[in-house]
Amino acid sequence: MPIDRGVGVVRKCAVGTVCWVVGCGAAPEPAWSDAPLQHSAYVWQRAWSPEVRAAVASADGAERVVLVREADAASTVWTGFWSADGQPVRNPPATWAPSGEAPAGEVALALRWNDPTTALQAGVVSGGVAAVLERARAMGVGVSSVHLDADIPTGRLADWAAVVRGAARDNNVKVAVLTLVDHVGKPGWETLTDAVDAVVVQVHSVPIATKGGPVLLDLPTADRALRHAVATSAAPVWLALPTHTLTHATTGAAVRAEPALVAPWVGELIRRHPPGLAGVVWFRLPVEGDDDTWTTETWAAVRAGTVPESTLSVVLEHPPVEWGAGPSARAVMVAVDGPDHRWLPTLDVCVDTGRLLVAPTDPRYRERPRVGDCVRLTPRTDSLLAPGGQEPVALVLAEHTPRVVVVENPERAEALQ
Repeated sequence: MPIDRGVGVVRKCAVGTVCWVVGCGAAPEPAWSDAPLQHSAYVWQRAWSPEVRAAVASADGAERVVLVREADAASTVWTGFWSADGQPVRNPPATWAPSGEAPAGEVALALRWNDPTTALQAGVVSGGVAAVLERARAMGVGVSSVHLDADIPTGRLADWAAVVRGAARDNNVKVAVLTLVDHVGKPGWETLTDAVDAVVVQVHSVPIATKGGPVLLDLPTADRALRHAVATSAAPVWLALPTHTLTHATTGAAVRAEPALVAPWVGELIRRHPPGLAGVVWFRLPVEGDDDTWTTETWAAVRAGTVPESTLSVVLEHPPVEWGAGPSARAVMVAVDGPDHRWLPTLDVCVDTGRLLVAPTDPRYRERPRVGDCVRLTPRTDSLLAPGGQEPVALVLAEHTPRVVVVENPERAEALQ
């Protein structure tokens, strides 16, 4: 990402900005900026399929921040474009050299340590940065900066600051550091922000419980963290926002960064934001065919502060031939028209009179007891429908023409308000 030092120290002392965060009675309105926000995108996909490579090549003006090296408790994995087949390389020998095709243009390189104890070893981090820079030079990759990512305990921020400062000095490279909401404003925070060229504040996390169900992004918490970070950081701040969907570990439900929630906040930041906010880093780069991220069209709309519009259609049609159903049978078909995913709906299949048999053909659905003259089809858990073609979800046998009614989900509607 483009990095500019020197604005943070002045910003920390700006009374207006500090009062924006902590409140100062009749203090003046904080200084705002309407300068364009820059955009970056993390390419956190560990195996580079043709679809990932295509997305990286056409990232729509956003700088690419590529995960290139990850260390877990057992070993180191080199990811991304290092190998010709796009597969991660685990513990390569000393003689190993990258065989992959370098991405065009300049990129930033991200290194991730899953073990914070290892990350706090200065020689390990500096050596890891040196290794990725050496391989990038050998491949002719232009490197703008490196991003260092580790879930450092809040009480060790000052130690982490010394590690990243040394890595930047030893390798003569600009360094950005990923931080968590819990890090902002804690002892060692300002020391860390003074040691780097940019600070990335990740305001999303594992699913958070709310009254509307689990979410990836709690906007009030995220907004408070951003404001505090901008007011106290000695380096420019980048806001990390999610584009992805996670599976809830307990319920198996899909938990998503809702574009309808994220877009208005981004739109407000576009209109006015504190000067210390440099831009937005999107986690992660949307890829065609990956239903665990937004579509590229949804991403483009949210980046502009616009809520993408999609509609859900449900129809009864003749079943696919391969089902072998009779001529009077019908299939319940659902489809999403527009750029954004939609949640799998609850459906009532109804008749005014006569017999009715409804059999789910989609394993995501189950048949519930009759409601009046209707059979209810209920999703087993929250699941997303991708934009595109129709999907059959149930077979219907009825003496008379059935109809399908979409049952609104008041809990989800409330969560989106």
